[in-house]
Amino acid sequence: MSGTIVDCTTSKTSDAVSLYRRTMGRLAGGVAVILSGTREAPVGMTVNSLVSVSLNPLLLLFCARLHSATAAA
Repeated sequence: MSGTIVDCTTSKTSDAVSLYRRTMGRLAGGVAVILSGTREAPVGMTVNSLVSVSLNPLLLLFCARLHSATAAA
């Protein structure tokens, strides 16, 4: 599962939910990488506070420092 990027806005719902559940089931804690931005300007940060919130809609929660350079993305 490492390195898999899925656009859940264009994936079939059942496939996206299945992949989300498998991925979050493998996340035992530690460090995760959050990616955002556009194709022209990707932005990323590492977090250690990633948790699953909902399957419908697919939601993740992570905490970023208020004054982080990447928090605005």
